[in-house]
Amino acid sequence: ASGMQSQDWRKKEWVQGKKEMVFGPMQQQQHVPGTVHDVLASARKGALSRVDLEVLKVTARQLDLDQLGEVCRKFNLADSRDWWWMADKQLVPEIPNCIKQLWAQALTQVMRLIRKFPGDERAWDLLLAAPFLLLQRWPKCRPGSVAGLNILATRMIRFAMWDIEGLARDAVELHQENRIARLAKEKEKEKEKTQGEVTGRSERYERLVRAERWADAVKELKRNGGGVRTAIDEEVLQLLQEKLGREEHRYIDVIKILKDMRGHGELTDVKITPETVQGCINRANKSKGPGLSGLSYRHLADALEAVEGREQFLFELAAVLTVLANGKQPTKLLPYLCGGKGGVADGRVFLAGETLVRMTEAIVQRATVEKRQRKMREQGAKPLFEYNLGVGTRGAADTIKHWALDVLTQNADKLDLVVIEVDAANVQCSVF
Repeated sequence: ASGMQSQDWRKKEWVQGKKEMVFGPMQQQQHVPGTVHDVLASARKGALSRVDLEVLKVTARQLDLDQLGEVCRKFNLADSRDWWWMADKQLVPEIPNCIKQLWAQALTQVMRLIRKFPGDERAWDLLLAAPFLLLQRWPKCRPGSVAGLNILATRMIRFAMWDIEGLARDAVELHQENRIARLAKEKEKEKEKTQGEVTGRSERYERLVRAERWADAVKELKRNGGGVRTAIDEEVLQLLQEKLGREEHRYIDVIKILKDMRGHGELTDVKITPETVQGCINRANKSKGPGLSGLSYRHLADALEAVEGREQFLFELAAVLTVLANGKQPTKLLPYLCGGKGGVADGRVFLAGETLVRMTEAIVQRATVEKRQRKMREQGAKPLFEYNLGVGTRGAADTIKHWALDVLTQNADKLDLVVIEVDAANVQCSVF
């Protein structure tokens, strides 16, 4: 940490080994009295109360392609995508109540761009960069205080004004501050570890404790008491080779296959509705970690709680997920969307994929199963997933064990029997 502090990290050239974020000369925005500039000035002074923030409405200017190009010419997020998307971000985990409306408006304004221009990378970059630009923590961060609320509100108002370069400039500087502080903290923890002191709990454990979810926190402590390791070393590489296999896998051109299937009429487009999206968010575990962008289920659920803009928010989010479900997003973004954030703990690999992709998968899978269930009921056959046993269901391993033995016994004479691998365990029995 001391070595890094000797670097002038405020300079645009010093970026963590990734492609630098290049900024032009700082432009002073003209203040126009009686407009959103007055609101922004008040927020910057910390003068907006909780009541002010709850009733505050900032409408973003809707952009056409030319205007979107103008915004991105001032600062193009695509030039540094490897950096801001992959960066280890320290984000505000939950949106305070007073500014949930502003947060929902920020997401809605960029999702509207994706609906209008689904194949434009710039619109997707604006959406996936929103956590980095708007939700980064700051020293002695207290998001729920009046001062903290004004800091977050200032960012969201600037986002509505399409001040992307200014937000990125501040976000980069803040990220480097957080990174230096994090490395110093890690160094201190390593020192405690060498002295034999208690150390290391997983991030999820700390998050559950803050939320006072004590039962879940105890379970997490039992599973990952030593914390999740994210540093790459020889032991981690060996574990990854064991899990993924050592042989080279054949390259599959998924895009070409999808195009061919669409050309032959083998695929039909999926339509995701706002009602389906709302059900997915309501059912989701809000404590699940985010993917590489930092956008989490909790962030989406907080935006959903903004009552006034809920209908428009769900409409735009459903449009975005529909694009993902049909594979019509820009192909250059696939490596980022399909990537994940994770680590290793107790001989297991953990990985959290991009939240929007996980939502799309959950919705499509649920719809497919329901369609199959209806078809089987119409045919008078036994439905799939009769017991609907999920992770952590009490007695699930015993039920699966007896069900698997029953299936094997009844179908022992069938030479073409296909058994999908089952892996379940509890205190009493294991099924592999």
